[in-house]
Amino acid sequence: MSVYKRKNSKFYYCELRVSGKVVIRSTRTTRKHEALRFESRLRDQLYAKHYLGQKDAITIREAVELLHSEKSRQCSTRNTTATCNSLKAQLGRVIGLGQDLMILDVASLSKLVGLRRRDGVTEGTVRQLMVAVSSLLATADRLGYAAPQIKVPVIQVHNTRLTTLDVQQEARVLEIIEERGEAGHDDRDLFLLLLDTAARLNEIQQMTWSQLDLDSGVINLWRSKNGTGGMIKLTSRCMKVLKCRKQKQRHESLVFPSATGGLRRTTPKTLSNAYEAAGLEGFTTHCLRHTACTRLLTAGMPIASVSKLMGHSSISITSSRYSHLAESHVAAQAAHILENYS
Repeated sequence: MSVYKRKNSKFYYCELRVSGKVVIRSTRTTRKHEALRFESRLRDQLYAKHYLGQKDAITIREAVELLHSEKSRQCSTRNTTATCNSLKAQLGRVIGLGQDLMILDVASLSKLVGLRRRDGVTEGTVRQLMVAVSSLLATADRLGYAAPQIKVPVIQVHNTRLTTLDVQQEARVLEIIEERGEAGHDDRDLFLLLLDTAARLNEIQQMTWSQLDLDSGVINLWRSKNGTGGMIKLTSRCMKVLKCRKQKQRHESLVFPSATGGLRRTTPKTLSNAYEAAGLEGFTTHCLRHTACTRLLTAGMPIASVSKLMGHSSISITSSRYSHLAESHVAAQAAHILENYS
């Protein structure tokens, strides 16, 4: 019999077999007819889950908390908390946080986009919110919860201005860092690796010694942003930096451990101060990635190759920001060939 009482409990229990597994649940009732209804509902739920692929439900609030838990392992806890607090505050304007995540639809998100624009925030801020919503849905779905398969509004931010370093500015930043003596070695090493690899800051800060092959001069990077791997060949100055760090290894696994021996989460304040001291207004560490990409493209490297090196999920991402550099080089190259054609 699937509904029964145990000697040590006043409640009825139900026992079901699904896909060769036995599932036992307390019905939390002393009435047999209610226990039978519970058993019937449970049977339907288990059938839908195991045979129809139906996923467990989750509320919007629970989904945001799940996202916070997952992202805190990869990113700055402070940034993750700020993002999740913003998600709760903004989604709460168009839909109850206690509602099932499946209720979230394109109409609600479009309404939210309109509300944020009326708030007077920048398009970049609206875009960040929609990116966070996409991450929320993808995380819930990946972890086995029912999430709506909707197209989140794509916010175009037309900002093609790139902040990059020229050779003189690079030398000035390094000079300022070197003035700090041994205390500036971490910043110098980080600066050079970012500039010569086109890697993201978190990819270098989370890099472990096991990812390095110093004999071959190669880094095997893990791109946590899009879940892919990539190989980068080291320049001679990066090889020198890493070999020196290996000799003075301060952490069992991390190449760039924090002062307390843990994982770095943000740009060192001292490095940001160096940009400011060099007169680089608005310059951030991510601009080193733009600098590396710009140098490669203006030197003639195909945009498809640059896209692969940078770990972009598609060439369209690279093209949307850097295509004008590639076109400029091609135009100059064509003019040179035709000028000297005989």
